[in-house]
Amino acid sequence: MTLNELNKYIKTLRSRGSTGIEVYEVEKYTRYTAPFTIFILVFMGVIVSSRKSRGGTGLQIALGFLLSFIFILFFTLFRTFAENGSMPPQISVWIPNIIFGIISLIMYKYVPR
Repeated sequence: MTLNELNKYIKTLRSRGSTGIEVYEVEKYTRYTAPFTIFILVFMGVIVSSRKSRGGTGLQIALGFLLSFIFILFFTLFRTFAENGSMPPQISVWIPNIIFGIISLIMYKYVPR
């Protein structure tokens, strides 16, 4: 569905009094946060790859994979919270971006110049 179709479908479900609308709302808000997610992960990847080490690049690659895995874990965790109705979808899709944005800024502070 396009974003307009998704908005109309959510509105239709609400007018019918359906349950399970959270799944569609999470999808809608995830589409808004995806560009920011990409920017944050690319920024984090640039920071990790900019470090020079004598032992090779294996540690940087492992760190990049680890951070990406943790991000996906957080994203899935908070998405599940929102789909179950434990958290508002507007907030839950932004929490991983906020957390990893802060982590990226902290990492940027300690990048060797």
